[in-house]
Amino acid sequence: MAPHPEVEHLSPSLRAIMQLAAKGLTNPQIAGQVGLPESTVKLRIREILQRMGARSRTELVAMLDVRAADFKDVPLSTRMQQIVEMIHAGCSNKEIGRELGIAEATVKVHVKSILGRTQVRNRTQLASWWRAHLAAGGASRQGVAA
Repeated sequence: MAPHPEVEHLSPSLRAIMQLAAKGLTNPQIAGQVGLPESTVKLRIREILQRMGARSRTELVAMLDVRAADFKDVPLSTRMQQIVEMIHAGCSNKEIGRELGIAEATVKVHVKSILGRTQVRNRTQLASWWRAHLAAGGASRQGVAA
């Protein structure tokens, strides 16, 4: 997949912040890596999201060609795959619950289980994990029984 065309119009410092955010780093972690105050990082993240047309970091990951070679191959149930795909698309737990006809609390339980199985810390890293597995030939789509 080609990188999003708007990335070319970002300054090198914004690109660096965007890449760290897409990897799932928090604002304080990004600030430490790039040597900026956390408040400046927060403003830069907002600017990046606006310029890229994304509502969240998770949507940003979905737009970018993010590779994460260090993620393990983990079998996921069909339901878990559906949830991860929707997280990758930028859906909230509430939106996922409505779409799948399950309670938001059930979605939260599934997300927590998925985070544990994939050994990632947050939804942004999960979206990156899913993209990496799709790019590697969809290995995680093999799944297990629901």
